[in-house]
Amino acid sequence: MLDVPFKTDVPFKDAATQPFAAAEFTSAAESIWKLTRSREALWVIAFVGLQIAILLLMIVLDGLPLVLGERLRLKVVPVDPRDLFRGDYVVLDYGFNRLGQVGGIPHQDWHSSDLSGRDVYVSLRQEGGHYVAASASLTPPASGQYIRGTMDWPGHITCGIEAFYVEQGEGLRLEQSIRQGNLLAEVAVWQGKAKLVRLIE
Repeated sequence: MLDVPFKTDVPFKDAATQPFAAAEFTSAAESIWKLTRSREALWVIAFVGLQIAILLLMIVLDGLPLVLGERLRLKVVPVDPRDLFRGDYVVLDYGFNRLGQVGGIPHQDWHSSDLSGRDVYVSLRQEGGHYVAASASLTPPASGQYIRGTMDWPGHITCGIEAFYVEQGEGLRLEQSIRQGNLLAEVAVWQGKAKLVRLIE
């Protein structure tokens, strides 16, 4: 009969130790899950923080003309004195909004559909106590004050200073003042960007 040697150095795994191994695995899995959740939370916080930063930057950039800009006065022309859904307001036209009335590029060129959405730069010159348009072009002038507008439809631009909200009942009175040529708009202009500050009668 062949004798098979019995090895006593082989470790013997007691079944009682298996629950401990399972507990260690569960603990490791929970740690990984918590780490993953923490990273997700950090990404969410970073994303929200970035959105807030972008919003704040937009607000700051929008308000820069009020802080750094030069105050100019423009004579205004009425378009529509009342918005029945949002309360009284005065819609203003400064003459240069209709580009056919401004020098620079010939009248017919301003009505090209290819210019839709393009930036237009209106150069200003002082005339008495206020400024008027001197010329308009598709490139910023080399010197002098100018306002940047956007071609919203052929031959017409908007510059972000065409509406001014007033207390209810004031719209019609201001419209009469505009008709009489007695109303000026004070705007702050910085690098072509204009912000409407107030109306002056």
